[in-house]
Amino acid sequence: MLATSSWRLKSALIGCIVTVAACQAPSMPLSRPPPSAAALTYSVVGDAAVIDPADYGAAYLLPGAAVVHELTYHLFPVAFSADASQAPRVLHLSSEDGRTWSGDEWVSLLDDFAIELDGVGAVPSSVFVADDGTWVMYGGGRLPGGTHPIVWRATAPGADGPWTAHPDPVFAPEDEGWDSAVTDHPSVVSAEDGYLMGYGGASIATPNRNRIGVARSSDGLTWTRVPASLAGADDDRALGPSACGVDARSMFEPHLFATEGGYLLVFGVMLEGGLDAMEILSATSSDATDWTCAPGEDALASDDFPGAPSLHSLVAVEDDGALMILVEILAEASSAIWLVRAVH
Repeated sequence: MLATSSWRLKSALIGCIVTVAACQAPSMPLSRPPPSAAALTYSVVGDAAVIDPADYGAAYLLPGAAVVHELTYHLFPVAFSADASQAPRVLHLSSEDGRTWSGDEWVSLLDDFAIELDGVGAVPSSVFVADDGTWVMYGGGRLPGGTHPIVWRATAPGADGPWTAHPDPVFAPEDEGWDSAVTDHPSVVSAEDGYLMGYGGASIATPNRNRIGVARSSDGLTWTRVPASLAGADDDRALGPSACGVDARSMFEPHLFATEGGYLLVFGVMLEGGLDAMEILSATSSDATDWTCAPGEDALASDDFPGAPSLHSLVAVEDDGALMILVEILAEASSAIWLVRAVH
């Protein structure tokens, strides 16, 4: 059985592996209808999980990355077995309504990466389909030895692959600064003159105080950090957890969306105190640098899920002008994925 603390560490610093002979050409940015930037109202769908890990030969399912394409929901979760000797598998599940999912439990999509990483394996966090039809995926990974979490990029002709990774990490910790120890969980959207990334990070001095940073790229491969701040937080280089009306010690797993007036960010926070209590919040920005917590918005917490002991991870995806959020809920020795609709 995985304890909550070690499970959180696994999902905070995760990795990947992909095989490729040469760099692939970057795909064109994606054009897609944006959601509103107003405050979100969360609604849990049903009174039970929509994805049971036992249906896919797993004990735990990390939501991973998701996208809606041609009226079909696509999810790329990471399946962890109760047997620690079994390597995690990245699956492809699909659904017509977000409630009933199907996929091959034994097809692991990202087993042959060009970048050598640790045993956790590939963990996607962002995926989209570019205007030229190319599927583009980003995720985090740790180099062998469990150090230096990096960000990778892979492309494929379709959801089932074959997925081909760029042979080098596209983003990594800086030697100094707020993200000198961790860069993980990238979320990428198309933006003016290229791409915008929200990502999680932490410093060597405070490795358990995760924050959220922003970076820009013209080609999706070479990224430049952009100073960003959250109103009410104590940091002018990144989005810090001491804001949004909650007493939080860490923020993580950003999910970034383009809106008509700028950008929307959905993310998790870990509350102060003895328990690893997680809540889900959002913030908006007109320029991706100055962020404000959505006004009048209540956090999504474990109390919103019938009988749920604690939230662990999430993935959010645009869904016909609103958001669909798939939330991993921890149990005694397993986790399952619940469905949430977020409207404006």
